Amino acid sequence: MVLIQHRDIVFKMAPMSNAERQRKYREKIKQNAEKYEEKKKKHREYMKAARRPIPELAEKEKEKKRREWTLAKKKKVV
Repeated sequence: MVLIQHRDIVFKMAPMSNAERQRKYREKIKQNAEKYEEKKKKHREYMKAARRPIPELAEKEKEKKRREWTLAKKKKVV
């Protein structure tokens, strides 16, 4: 519980939820263009490193990935 005092009145405010904290943090980062671009670049590098090409996958993983692609394609065509 957060207490805010204004003159003689004390207000009780509920604590921020995680979503509110995250929203506030993202808005703060977007205010500074350099930090925002750095954050985006770091995220791109992370995602690029996390993605593994098909030849590097094991046979079972290849089959699973291809099955996911075919299902996604069927859903998209509808």
